[in-house]
Amino acid sequence: ISTSGQTVTFTFDGIELPPNQSPPEGEGALSFRVRPRQAYPDGTEFRNAASIVFDANPPIVTPEVVHVVRAT
Repeated sequence: ISTSGQTVTFTFDGIELPPNQSPPEGEGALSFRVRPRQAYPDGTEFRNAASIVFDANPPIVTPEVVHVVRAT
């Protein structure tokens, strides 16, 4: 979210997703909302990405998403 490197961590136990043999059968999603503590000038960029770990497998890193503050 900022240059201070803030991180949000979600931990779920016991999620049962079927294999993704017939998409979107085994797909999941998570959404969240962040409210800045201060007003940011027009053009400020907020970047986020996720790292997802299932069981003992290597992390799956999602593409970075960029949100830009617009004064309008």
